Amino acid sequence: AAAMRRLVAAVCSKGAKNGGAVLSTLCLDDNDRHHYKTVANALEGRAATSPIDASPAPSDILYAFYLSRGEPAKAAIAMRKYGLRLRVLVQEVAHKPNAEYEDIVDALSKHASALLASANALAVVADALSVSFEDGGVEVDEDMDGNDDLGTANVVSSGVDTTKNPLATVLREYALSAARLELLHAGGDAASLGFERADEDPAMISALSESLIEFGCFAAATTLCTAWLDGERLTSALTIIAATLAARASMRQIGDARIAADASAFKRWDNQGINVNATAGLIGVQSSSTTVETYWSELRSFIERFDTPERNFALAEAAARAILSVDARVALPSWLTHRFINPASRTSGAGMARRAANPAALLRTYLAFNLVEDAAQLSLKELNAWSKRSAVDRTAHAACWFPMHLILEARDRCAKDNTLKSLHTTLTAAIDAYEARAKSDSDMLLRVAA
Repeated sequence: AAAMRRLVAAVCSKGAKNGGAVLSTLCLDDNDRHHYKTVANALEGRAATSPIDASPAPSDILYAFYLSRGEPAKAAIAMRKYGLRLRVLVQEVAHKPNAEYEDIVDALSKHASALLASANALAVVADALSVSFEDGGVEVDEDMDGNDDLGTANVVSSGVDTTKNPLATVLREYALSAARLELLHAGGDAASLGFERADEDPAMISALSESLIEFGCFAAATTLCTAWLDGERLTSALTIIAATLAARASMRQIGDARIAADASAFKRWDNQGINVNATAGLIGVQSSSTTVETYWSELRSFIERFDTPERNFALAEAAARAILSVDARVALPSWLTHRFINPASRTSGAGMARRAANPAALLRTYLAFNLVEDAAQLSLKELNAWSKRSAVDRTAHAACWFPMHLILEARDRCAKDNTLKSLHTTLTAAIDAYEARAKSDSDMLLRVAA
């Protein structure tokens, strides 16, 4: 036992190299269980008490030792403990007066690396849910629920319950550390990293996400907010990302000099590509391409992933408004307008309600940007589609809904434009027909009820 402790002391001594490899060569079978525990306990003790800047780091040696013994769960726990110590170091460095940029980057890099190493070990555990960080041990908790999809490229954003899933817990912490590191690489300063607030503060996460957006780190912002936020805060954060992606695509399409390929902001982003790749993978890195097609494709992928009925299609509306805010002459992409309308659902007799879409939001957006003809055409199509349904289908819903105040506003604006007189007449007739049919349907329901 004494020899084993001396060996551990030797591989952990200053300047020693390949300590993990040296210990992995020990032939400790079931008959040498005592020696195994001696080595493990000695490494655990040094990992917990050695200076955080020790080189080599005992935690790294312990991690390699456990992996070489085929115990990834213990390796993950050891590195997570090291990550918790490094988090304290990051806070200390960040709160120093006039903290040096290089010192913050070094501390964050070590912290992110430790968490990623822990995640990598957990990823190969047969049952990751059996790992518990509560007491540093490995146990089975039958009450643990979790997302079974642990093999995705981005578990952080997959909806895993981070309070009960150890892998998601580590990746959540990694997302924050890596996001801060990526922001520094992109050009942000220490003040934008949010160290003055607790990591769990939703307001801090939202502010950090907005800073990432300002520097074009959209994938990092997305991963960060989906890992730490939920409910309305998450919807709000995703809406900001959607609007910014949309504005970027729209500006690029009309040749706005602010985001042309030779703009200084994009030069800075492209020049940092090599450095940002150090935190690539789970946190995500944008493509350096600045073509119009790439920007629209990124926007579409984002909208289709996160713009759900539960969010009332708020992201699509924000994107549409952002596009038109840049230049109302830019036509909205057909795939985006289809998300509002869901043409297949026009076969419903419920009007503009209960159809897994939000056409009223598109109508409201058209009117907000004085796109009167588009608003009137949309209103006309919706009213005509409803009128073609049978009376049985219309009354089966007991009630239908149209945003009549918006439709009437579209009609009134058409009346003020001489070029839209014909459209005004057609829309007026459609409105009158709708009101007559609605009254007739209501009378039919009353008679049936009587």
